Amino acid sequence: MKNNDSVNHPSHYLAHPSGIECIEVTRYMGFCLGNAIKYIWRDGQKAGEDVNDDLRKAIWYIQCEIDRRVEEIESEKEDSATKSASLPKSHTAKFTSPTSPIPQTNPSQFVSESDARVAEFREQMGALAQAHEMWLRDAVMKEERR
Repeated sequence: MKNNDSVNHPSHYLAHPSGIECIEVTRYMGFCLGNAIKYIWRDGQKAGEDVNDDLRKAIWYIQCEIDRRVEEIESEKEDSATKSASLPKSHTAKFTSPTSPIPQTNPSQFVSESDARVAEFREQMGALAQAHEMWLRDAVMKEERR
């Protein structure tokens, strides 16, 4: 186990029943999801805090990540619409000739990309919920042993 010092390894960083520091997991995630997991991981470990502060912070970061993803998807849709609207007439004219098939744009393409991102996010949140549930179970068992 790592040394306990107030800068690199405060006691609430080392309190998880697994003995693993949260940074070992979250360093591979984006900022918002990593912070959400950090607050869930260390939930209730800092003395003097409201028992729900860490969970409220986790929710804030999860909402921040959802907002970022929605903005990203909206921006991609706008960029795609802008690109197709700004094509020169000479570029589009070749597709309107009676002998050339008109290319079909699949409007559900954007929906399916969005759905894939939502599904990925839900999967990550499911894993987050599972990790927190395991941590709570371990904490309850630890408390019952006392």
